Amino acid sequence: MLSKIEALILALFFGLLPLVFCLLATLVVTAILFGTEVFAPWLLWSLVPGVIIDVIFLRKWVRRAYQINSKALAVIYLFYSVVALGMGMGIPVLNFALGIAAGVYSARKMHVIGADEERRHQAFKKTAMFCAAAMVMVCCLMALWAAVGGVIGSRFETPILSFTFTVPIFSAVVLAGGAALVLLQYWLTRLAAKVTFKLHRLKAGPKIAGAVVALIALVGLIGLSWLGLQCYRVHGKRAAQQGTQRPEPLEDTDLFLPQRTQRVTTD
Repeated sequence: MLSKIEALILALFFGLLPLVFCLLATLVVTAILFGTEVFAPWLLWSLVPGVIIDVIFLRKWVRRAYQINSKALAVIYLFYSVVALGMGMGIPVLNFALGIAAGVYSARKMHVIGADEERRHQAFKKTAMFCAAAMVMVCCLMALWAAVGGVIGSRFETPILSFTFTVPIFSAVVLAGGAALVLLQYWLTRLAAKVTFKLHRLKAGPKIAGAVVALIALVGLIGLSWLGLQCYRVHGKRAAQQGTQRPEPLEDTDLFLPQRTQRVTTD
């Protein structure tokens, strides 16, 4: 039996999936057809299919949360990883939170099915390896984002250090920084799984684990709301600018206005 807090957390995790997917799909299609400047409140109607999907399937997903196929969970995790990177504006803070949530989920699943110690360690290792591999994908997206954004050739200056991002320096930063991020993700995911499983042996274990995942879900909701608000503000500013733009007054030299003549005086 799932507690109310745990069921609510799982409902948020699985319930947001169709909503975010429908909204992003609509935004992408709208941007392709009408341009990136188009954003209107009617796009929020794209959430309706997601709500319908949740009404039909969400209860079943929550009940079978620890029986869902690992491949399906992997696809969901990768999707959320891309969304988290976008919400973090290229900074993988939320991606670390996803890895911690994956570790908590893995520990909870091993506790529910009553896995032995060997199987539990194997599951924790596989979960951490997968989250680390997802972080590799995130690092590649970050590097591509930086390269397209014109980082190569830009100047980095601090009171202590200053240099120009040449191709060798950019490659070295990407490799060294990416390796550090991947190792940190692996360590955090596995640590979260081990700590959560140990806490499950205490009466407060499920509550603590639930509070951690609930906090992560709350941060994700706040980030998504902030992103939507920023998009709406950008649309409002652009609409105001377009509304204030007026045609320039015609000059005297236009064809539809009589031209001025200058009186020439001769001595």
